[in-house]
Amino acid sequence: MRIKILPLLATVSTVVFLSGCGQTVINTGVTVTIPPKHGTSKVKMEVSSVNREESVLEEAEGREPQVEVSDYIFEKEINTFKGLTGAKVVASLPLFGNSPSVNGDLLVVEEPQRARIIVRDSLIFELNRDRIVNDSLIRAVAQSFGNGNSLIVVAAFSDSSGTDDFNDLITERRAEAVKKALEGFGIPPSRILAFGCGSAKPIAPNSTVDGRAANRRIEIYVYPENMYVDGVCGQ
Repeated sequence: MRIKILPLLATVSTVVFLSGCGQTVINTGVTVTIPPKHGTSKVKMEVSSVNREESVLEEAEGREPQVEVSDYIFEKEINTFKGLTGAKVVASLPLFGNSPSVNGDLLVVEEPQRARIIVRDSLIFELNRDRIVNDSLIRAVAQSFGNGNSLIVVAAFSDSSGTDDFNDLITERRAEAVKKALEGFGIPPSRILAFGCGSAKPIAPNSTVDGRAANRRIEIYVYPENMYVDGVCGQ
C-alpha cells in the first residue's frame, strides 16, 4: 500500500458552530453574522464559497497534505522486482510539482499510471559502449513484469559531455540492446519500445562528476495495456 494525495477541491464548505452570543465569522472568504440568541443552544450552518481554487492553494501551503491510502499500479510486480534486486522503492506524490529524489544506482518510482525503474548505466553496460556486461537487472525486469500485456518502454540517457551525435548514437544502441535482452528473456517484441534520448532530460547537474554519473542511466517504464505513451525523452 502507498500514500496518494487527494485532489484539491475548487469548492469548499465550512461548518460553523456558534453559541448563543452574536458572532461574525470570516473563515472561507464569506462573512456571516449571526444575531445573538438567548440560551446555550448551538446553531449549525453550512457556508459554501465557489471558485476558490486559488484561495485553497494558498491555504494549503505550509500544511500537511490530505492523503489517502491507495494501491499504486503494478505494486505486486514492483515488490517482486525489489525482492530480486534489492532496489529502493519510493512512491511518487505529485503535489505542487514535488518529485522524489532520484539519487542512487537503482531506484523504482511508483507513479499513479506506471512504474519507473532508474538504473545507473554502469550496472549494465561497459564504459562508453553498448555491450551489456551484466544482464541480471534486465532478467529481473522480465521476471517481474513479463506476465500480462503491459508495455515496457526502454529509454537510455547520457550526460552532456561528448558530441550530440555520439550521445544520440550510444543511447539508441543501448536502448536497443536492453530491448533485445528483454526479448531474449521471453518478452514479445510487440510489448517493448526503445528510445535513445541522448543528453535530454537530465536528472542532476551536468557540472559535477556525480551529476554526470547520475545522468548516464537507463530508465524502464512499465505501462498497463492500452496506455498512451508520450514524451519519453522529455520533448
